[in-house]
Amino acid sequence: MRPLTYSLIAAGMVVAVGTGTASAASWSAPQFPRASGGASPPAAMAQPMALAQSSNGAATLLYRGANTGIYAISRSRVSAKWGNAVTWLPARRAKVGAALDAVMSGSRVWAMWTQFGNKRLLSTTGTRSAGGKTPIRGTNLSSSGVPTVFEMQPAGSRAYYGLTVARTGAAYGGPVSVGRVPSYVSQEIVPATQGSAYAANAAGQQVALLFDGTNLSWSSRTSSAGWGAPSTQGIATQIAIGYAGSGSVPPSDIAIDEDGNAAIAWVSYLNAQGAPVAPGGAPVAAGVVMSTRAGAAGTFGAPVVIGRLPAPTASFMGGVAPQVSNLQVEMAGGTTAASWMTMGDTEGDGPPLLWATLGATGGALPAPTQMPDPMGLQDASYDGDSYAMAVNPRGMAAIAFGWSLTQGQMDGLFATTSAGPGQPWAPLKEVSRCAKRPQGASGGYGDIQLAPFTSGFTLAFMCNSSAPAGNTNPNGIGITTYR
Repeated sequence: MRPLTYSLIAAGMVVAVGTGTASAASWSAPQFPRASGGASPPAAMAQPMALAQSSNGAATLLYRGANTGIYAISRSRVSAKWGNAVTWLPARRAKVGAALDAVMSGSRVWAMWTQFGNKRLLSTTGTRSAGGKTPIRGTNLSSSGVPTVFEMQPAGSRAYYGLTVARTGAAYGGPVSVGRVPSYVSQEIVPATQGSAYAANAAGQQVALLFDGTNLSWSSRTSSAGWGAPSTQGIATQIAIGYAGSGSVPPSDIAIDEDGNAAIAWVSYLNAQGAPVAPGGAPVAAGVVMSTRAGAAGTFGAPVVIGRLPAPTASFMGGVAPQVSNLQVEMAGGTTAASWMTMGDTEGDGPPLLWATLGATGGALPAPTQMPDPMGLQDASYDGDSYAMAVNPRGMAAIAFGWSLTQGQMDGLFATTSAGPGQPWAPLKEVSRCAKRPQGASGGYGDIQLAPFTSGFTLAFMCNSSAPAGNTNPNGIGITTYR
């Protein structure tokens, strides 16, 4: 395995290295609230946790227990201690399947989840300590199945959602009353997709990124109008699928901020001049590119390369296919941030590298900062299965990730932050304290939840039950706060 390279020149630009000075804010020591009985989330869940949080940091973490019930861990304010877990909705009424999401709507917690068997969506609202008496059941897709992951965005007495139904290949998104499940038929974006990314703001403006197996396209809507026809404007380039890390959907993401500004990031093939290649062109490399629009009425402009990807060996997809995973873009508070991970060498082995950049919305993003995984020095293959990024209303950004190693091991759960445009990314810090040194917990961290509030971020994770002997953390659920 080649030694780590701590700085390099790519595509004619110097890549910054993550050695900046951290701000006065810091991650707190993680708390591990206790739970009763068998309320431990199993590892084989797509999204078993959901973090509902208000702008001041009051929050409730919901999670699916081993008995398919929903349990809650809450704090009343950002400086308060997390309480122990309580039964939010008993198993006989919840029967949680593979996905769970929750948001704070005013002072109430609104949850939506797939029923066991993934044939129905259920939804209810409640307090931080108890769910509603009668979950609302969605029955209009009982024969088709529902997705394992979906997203919600609260907006006063209404909310907005986005999802992809795996069996039908349809993407949906639109308004839904708090506490209820959405009506799919009238809110269908496109009937045939292999995957989609979705974003909404509190004004009800929504954007969706769609993938049909060959091409990426986007669609958008306002709170008072339906979805527009899918368009490739701004992203009509030769999409580089290559190693996606997440199956058939190429590394890509979409984001929208409070003013309706939006950004799309994806991986494109590049020509000899370092520019995106049109379909049918001859690629010599691959890079992360971004297209942006100004305001809800704007259009997506020409793609701009924000990071050139390390070249793999010539035997791997002609030497130009990307080895990238977990590409994400986020926007808020006048900040646009993008991040992704690549393998540390040309053969797809470790250590993995985190790349992150952020800048003022509407301006050019600086060269990405490269941060090697501090514990990823083993000669092992990797798969990024725990990854999250967020930007808060003040324009601060945070990234958290954990990677699978060989033989069921995990490295640490690392996090980095930036105070905003023009500020450096802090050195990576292990924040879980549930990993047995020098390697991480066997079985991994399961689902991780990273949620912004006005002055910081909350990160929740799981030290799965298969962690090495000596891990005495009760319930395995840890929560840390950056403030």
